[in-house]
Amino acid sequence: MEGKAIKLYVSHFGKYKQLKAAGVAVVSIARFNPKWAKDLEGWCTSLAPTGDMIKLPVGEEYDRRFKEILAKRNPHTMYAEISKRNPRHEMVALCCYEKDWNECHRKLVAEWFTKAGYECSEFGMTVRKGPKVTQTELF
Repeated sequence: MEGKAIKLYVSHFGKYKQLKAAGVAVVSIARFNPKWAKDLEGWCTSLAPTGDMIKLPVGEEYDRRFKEILAKRNPHTMYAEISKRNPRHEMVALCCYEKDWNECHRKLVAEWFTKAGYECSEFGMTVRKGPKVTQTELF
């Protein structure tokens, strides 16, 4: 049985209370879960970095190795599983520890889901659409 369509976000555990208040299910994609988070809606270890990757600085090597992990996964199967396991929620946030998404594997997870045709963005991030306007174009 397939789950229903959900809106996917990525975020960090620092926004846990904000996510919960917004009615967003919180699913961990971290190697280890915070001890205080007793009511997580799931733990998706297949989207977590490996233990040895945690020691690597974020950069080309880290990205390459995490993309190898993602290449072994099917985003459609993963989306269906996340949806199926969260039947009471219309929104799900895949969370980890790193505050800055530019320094984190969750940005790669969001790009992976987006490339597969699913909307997945950082919770609370405003994405600007339209042409970039510079100061000189205003006058």
